[in-house]
Amino acid sequence: GEFSVRRYRPGDAEQVRPLHEAAMRAVDSYAEDAPDEDFDDVTGAYLTGDGEFLVGERGGDVVAMGALKPLAESAAVVELGAVDPDESTAEVTRMRVHPDHWRRGYGSAVLA
Repeated sequence: GEFSVRRYRPGDAEQVRPLHEAAMRAVDSYAEDAPDEDFDDVTGAYLTGDGEFLVGERGGDVVAMGALKPLAESAAVVELGAVDPDESTAEVTRMRVHPDHWRRGYGSAVLA
């Protein structure tokens, strides 16, 4: 199937966490105790504010994803005090591509 990028829908919930885990395990970066509560409510964590959560789909499967979160809404970044968040500054987060689909430009497409 063709690859396409679209906005997250609640029906994607059962695919995004396993995608995250597969991508992180493939680079030995998965941590069982890492915070991932945003996957429990992607709509609330990203879409009800000024954020965004996109998925890349191929053949009906979510194979890539990425999110954008305004820095003012990102507690971790604000706590670091590294930036002075304003309405035009955002954090790119949750950029993942399933390892079976690496090197096809899917991550770049989601980021674009």
